[in-house]
Amino acid sequence: MDPKAYWVGSNYFKGIGAFRTRVILDHFGDLETAWHAPIDGFAEIGIPPKTPENIQQTRNQLNLEKICANLATKGIELISWENEIYPRRLKEVDQLPPVMFVRGEIKVEDDWAVAIVGTRRMTVYRRQVTEDPAIFLATNGVTVVSGLDQGADFTAHSFALKNCEHTVAVLGCGVDQIYPPEKRKLNEEICP
Repeated sequence: MDPKAYWVGSNYFKGIGAFRTRVILDHFGDLETAWHAPIDGFAEIGIPPKTPENIQQTRNQLNLEKICANLATKGIELISWENEIYPRRLKEVDQLPPVMFVRGEIKVEDDWAVAIVGTRRMTVYRRQVTEDPAIFLATNGVTVVSGLDQGADFTAHSFALKNCEHTVAVLGCGVDQIYPPEKRKLNEEICP
């Protein structure tokens, strides 16, 4: 099985975030070994008592091959800490996400990205103060990042696309579940 599958599987472990993922990797060497390790091996490395039970339950319930096939069908790629294309500047964050699910491509120029976020309730003034920097950044080769939500996010993405045809949306709901549904059209423009 593709080693990425174990990164996908570990993403389902309750109680395991960035810090504990690092502890697991340091102890087991890789996530494939951890996936197949006896549960008592997790207790030995200081994982809280309830978490190994959750890990075992997750391992029993998941079909990693099926999940990975589903991701591939939807054009979703998994990027982990181990991938060269994991965003360089994101690696500077203390609690960087061990796994990112990506539709589209991460470009080298995305190293120079600026997030534009703001209110969902737009006024003429708020639209202008969102639109102006989005246009300025996009026309000067800086990737505009936002959350594909209503208001400021939608405005930032729209004007970035009009001025450079590239923007990055970071979603809290997953790349396969566009929310709110009204944003599907913009999502398709960002990542056809």
